[in-house]
Amino acid sequence: MRFLFSGTASILAFLFFIYSPAFAITENINVFFNTPEEGVSTSIISNPEVGLDDSLVNLINSATPSDTIYAAFYEISDNSIMGALNTAAQAGTNVYFIKDNSTSDTDYNTLDSSINKKKGGSIMHNKFLVIKDKAIWMGSANPTRGGFITGNNNALVIKSAELARIYEDEFNHMWSGNFGSNKTLDQNGTKVTVDGVDNEVFS
Repeated sequence: MRFLFSGTASILAFLFFIYSPAFAITENINVFFNTPEEGVSTSIISNPEVGLDDSLVNLINSATPSDTIYAAFYEISDNSIMGALNTAAQAGTNVYFIKDNSTSDTDYNTLDSSINKKKGGSIMHNKFLVIKDKAIWMGSANPTRGGFITGNNNALVIKSAELARIYEDEFNHMWSGNFGSNKTLDQNGTKVTVDGVDNEVFS
């Protein structure tokens, strides 16, 4: 899934556009880039002390036992993310996780047994995490060293119940076994306004 923001051509165009000092990050929209040339996962925009990995860990840690987490990634191997998911699940949060079936199962298999897990086909390349009816994390990074440290990647954290429900629908459609050409859910063009910023969703 991806967005169009305020008339920009793509999510990346938006991300680079808002790096201009003329655009303020809103209360409910936070943007993160890493700096791989430094070998660390450090944001260069929202908060220099919060990296891509931290932004995801912080969102997972914000979940309560009454929440549900939906996570979809191509692959996973980052210990901090797996640890946060395991801790949330052990505390009683319902956690659902999907990854692509062509990537390694080594770390995937170490996720807590209370986490509901599934593997998808057709290059399941979505990268997002949802706190049900509350917020989303989405971007270009997988929860791996390559995603957070060595590759150039970005992420958005948006607090919006309406946007979260759109991603929940996408996740549940995949959880039902719909990947690639089997997908029938069409949310293209769905528009959500968050803090005065118009967001258009494409799936």
